[in-house]
Amino acid sequence: MPPPGRPTRAGSHRPVGAGRPGTLTSPAVAARIRQLAAQAEHRRAVAEFRAHRATDQQARLDALLLEVIAALASLLGAPDLSRPGTAQPGCVWQGDRMTAQAALRTALRDLVGPAARAAGFKGSVATWRSANSHGDWAVVNVQSSSWSTAESLRCVINLAVAPAPWLDWVREQRGSLPKSINESLGLYRDRLHPAGTPAGADGWWQVSSDSDARAAAADMVTQLADHGWPALTRLLNRHALLDSIRSGDLGHMKGEHEVFCARAEAVLIADDGPSARLEELLDRATTKAIPAQQANAVKFAAWVRARAARSG
Repeated sequence: MPPPGRPTRAGSHRPVGAGRPGTLTSPAVAARIRQLAAQAEHRRAVAEFRAHRATDQQARLDALLLEVIAALASLLGAPDLSRPGTAQPGCVWQGDRMTAQAALRTALRDLVGPAARAAGFKGSVATWRSANSHGDWAVVNVQSSSWSTAESLRCVINLAVAPAPWLDWVREQRGSLPKSINESLGLYRDRLHPAGTPAGADGWWQVSSDSDARAAAADMVTQLADHGWPALTRLLNRHALLDSIRSGDLGHMKGEHEVFCARAEAVLIADDGPSARLEELLDRATTKAIPAQQANAVKFAAWVRARAARSG
């Protein structure tokens, strides 16, 4: 009861427990609270991910910038400001250590470069070329994975032979060729892998330090001496290249690529003029082409026949 002398006001009574600590929250409100908390956690996780990604991208940009600075310094004969102390120009450092890319470039320059020149190939890190009097090119390229970082990289050796008639066909398709022939333009293309790589496996060298880089480059010198320079030099002879094609060997393309091998042989013998063999090859390359390649096959056959007619 209210104290004596104080009237009771209508509607002044409240339910027991109203407004007191420990009041129970309705299920709908609790669910909303959980939903808002989950959304806040998601936003926080997204923000952290974006921050980490931005940091990583900036680190990569910084490493690339240092490489550019080092390259320019080397070209201009200026001191290399991208690294401390009295280290050699052209090296790029991240913190107090050389990047994997710089370590590999140095090892390739010191070890593979001299071997390339001794084999009659010219160029610089990481591509060397040789040509014959017909304008056929052999190319060696050390490719680094696009997923490499400043701390670690993977690399492999690409080999290619690009005979002049094949390059003429590529030019016909593309309208032009790059100033320097690269391995992707090869008619014959293959790869060399680290010693001990199982047959059929696509093994790559792993580089994460200067010692790794020099060990990889030393193994590359061995692989090139055994399977690279001799094979490319041999295939710069048109007869040897034709023999390889007729045996179904175009490097990583082997016998099952019947249409491509027919094209490859056809483009090489077109300069000998029209012949029954040429017609046989063009018929095979056209009739056995997949539907998506039919138009290109017809164009190729017409181009080869025109070239043969001019040569005959």
